[in-house]
Parts: sequence; C-alpha cells; structure tokens
Amino acid sequence: MTTHNLEGRTCLITGASSGIGAHLAQAMAQAGARVALGARRTDLTEQIASEIREAGGEALAVSMDVTREASVAEAFERATGARPSLPRPTCARCTTPTCSACI
Repeated sequence: MTTHNLEGRTCLITGASSGIGAHLAQAMAQAGARVALGARRTDLTEQIASEIREAGGEALAVSMDVTREASVAEAFERATGARPSLPRPTCARCTTPTCSACI
C-alpha cells in the first residue's frame, strides 16, 4: 500500500460520520493531514474526531449538508479559516452553468 505524507495539508471530508468517509478521515490523519470531518450527524463526527485526536492527529467535526451551498462554505471556512469561492454547478455535457437543455 502506498503511503503519502500529508503534513501541512488540511482535508475537508464529506460524509465523514460513517463508512468510507470516516475511514478516509482516519487514513488522512494518519498520513499527517489536519482533517475536518463534515456531515449532518455531528455527534458521530465528533466521536471520530476525538479518536483521531487521541491518536495524536488534528481533527475537527463540522456540521455540513452538501445539498446546501452555504453549509459547505461555512464548513470550509471553519476548516481552513478562509471563505471559499465555490464554483457554480455546471452541465457535464456542455459545461454551461445550470444548463437545462441537456437534462
């Protein structure tokens, strides 16, 4: 298995309350990243973040609902201290923002 050094990096993980997201957060923390665990179920992400901190990593549980752009921006800001410039959704076929012709 290839390992990567993620020291000095901050990773915002979506769906981090269970399953692949939780595992990914733990793996990135083990590789040295500061991780922000984003999910709607913050009780679960706080538990996972606590486990990461107990193992010597840096972790923060953030409330995030990926269906709400403002929620994602707030989570990003909490994770990094910066307000993101989020791209607008685009059509996969023609790359036009919010295209309804290709749907």
